[in-house]
Amino acid sequence: MSTRQNESEYIRNLQKYLRYISSVDPDLPAPPTDGIFDSATEESLRTYQRLRNLPATGRANQETWDSIYQTYLETQMLRSSSLGFYPFPDSPLNYAVYPDERHFLVVVIQYILNELRQIYDTIPQNSQSGLYDEQTRQGVLAFQRANGLTENDRVDRTTWNALTSEHKRLFSYAES
Repeated sequence: MSTRQNESEYIRNLQKYLRYISSVDPDLPAPPTDGIFDSATEESLRTYQRLRNLPATGRANQETWDSIYQTYLETQMLRSSSLGFYPFPDSPLNYAVYPDERHFLVVVIQYILNELRQIYDTIPQNSQSGLYDEQTRQGVLAFQRANGLTENDRVDRTTWNALTSEHKRLFSYAES
């Protein structure tokens, strides 16, 4: 790669990082991402430096470059969706939770059922005790019935996926 190509790639990366940062920082003007260091790129860089209390030279020395890259990484984390929590086992494929079992997964099921009570009036309140008791059983059956699932009073992968999908659909907030 020639020096000119390296420089253009360096500028394009700088522009890409600044543009991405500007997506969460309204005070930072978004530069183009064309690999050309023009006045818009210089102004975006200068503004970034001012906002971060760096010398506002409009040039990316090592300190500025490191700061931009770190801010870019932090911005990616801010804009990413939260990672899911998947307590339901992947194997064996026929895994299910049955009445009278006691463990952490039952607490999660009880929590989801309690949350879904806001829209399913047939799901009874349960204690989130971790014991798959009669109230939990009734809640699972009511949810299965309302969603056209096989009413078998156990939480298998199909019921689990339906519970968690419904919970996410109803209680997840769209990105602003």
